[in-house]
Amino acid sequence: MVSYDDVKTEINTNWALAPGQANPTIYDKDLRYHTTYVDTIFLKMYKDIPIKEISQSDAFMRQQFFKIIGVYSTYALAKTALQEVTKIIMAHKGWRLGGKTTILRSHKRHIFRLMCFEKAFLRGGEW
Repeated sequence: MVSYDDVKTEINTNWALAPGQANPTIYDKDLRYHTTYVDTIFLKMYKDIPIKEISQSDAFMRQQFFKIIGVYSTYALAKTALQEVTKIIMAHKGWRLGGKTTILRSHKRHIFRLMCFEKAFLRGGEW
């Protein structure tokens, strides 16, 4: 299963924007989420549910959902960060996007919420 540390490491390692926008600070949303933290990404990891296990002969498909929330001070920073996070998620094997997202303005901040999931296909004894 994907963990908070996996996603955080992947984003920090592959963040490759042009100079001027540094790697974002990444927090666990369960610990501290507030819009006063700018240029920040919050990760919401679903630990126990929802996980689907679908049996097809002796193979299983497992999906684990997670959410990436970005809080930025300007629309341009939020837009480039969203594009970069989307690129990182799509490049990682087994991770998918759960839908299209938009950038919302709230309390002088620009926020995006990106639903993602990990899809894994496993054989009977590989848990």
